[in-house]
Amino acid sequence: MKSNPDLRPFWKDEITYNKPAIIPGINYLLLIYGIISAIFIFGMIFFLIYHLTPILAWVWLLFLLTSLSFGFINRKRIRIYKREILFIQEQAKQRTGAVAIGSAIHVAGHPFLEREQPVVLALITGKGICFYKYDNDLPLDIIAAEDIISIHTVVYDDERTPHIDVVDTTAQALQIIFSREEKEFTMLLRSMKILHPIDWYQLLQKSRANVYI
Repeated sequence: MKSNPDLRPFWKDEITYNKPAIIPGINYLLLIYGIISAIFIFGMIFFLIYHLTPILAWVWLLFLLTSLSFGFINRKRIRIYKREILFIQEQAKQRTGAVAIGSAIHVAGHPFLEREQPVVLALITGKGICFYKYDNDLPLDIIAAEDIISIHTVVYDDERTPHIDVVDTTAQALQIIFSREEKEFTMLLRSMKILHPIDWYQLLQKSRANVYI
C-alpha cells in the first residue's frame, strides 16, 4: 500500500458542536423571529445613542457591522474546513477500499498500539479490521475476522462501572477480544467517531459471519 501522495493528512476528525435540540418545523420561524428582534433592538439602541451623540452612534454601528462581518467570514471558513475534512475522510475510505471507516481512541490492550492512541479503523472485505495513524495510510496492524474471539459494547453507569453483558445503542466503548499467535488479547476502544460502538459491533459481527456490506 502506497503512502499518501499529496500534502493532506490521511485522516482528520470532523468538527463537532453541542447544538441545542430544536423541534423540527419551527427552526425557520425561530430564525425569522430572531432577525426581526435583533433589528428592532439594535435599531432602538442606535437611535437612543444617536439622540445623545451622533458620532458615538455611528461608531457603535460600525463596530456592530464589523463584528457581524467577522462572524460571517468565520462561519464561511468553518464550512470550507468541514468540506475539506469530509473530502479527506472520503479519500481515506477510497484509498483503503474500506466498507466502513472511522476513528477511535485505543485505551489499551492491543500489543502494537500505544495507550490512549488515536487511531483510524477501517473494515476491509477479505482482510478484517485495519488500524492506521492519522498521518499516513500504512496499516499499523490488521485483525482478521476469524481471529476475533468476541466483541462487546461497553456501557458505563453513573459510577463509571463498565457493563458488557448487554448490547446497547448507548454504549460508550467497544471491547474486542482477539487471538494472535495462540495468545489472547483484550482491547478497548472509546471516543469512536463517524461510527459508534454499536455500529462497529454490528459490522464486525457481520464480518465474522462472512456477511459483507
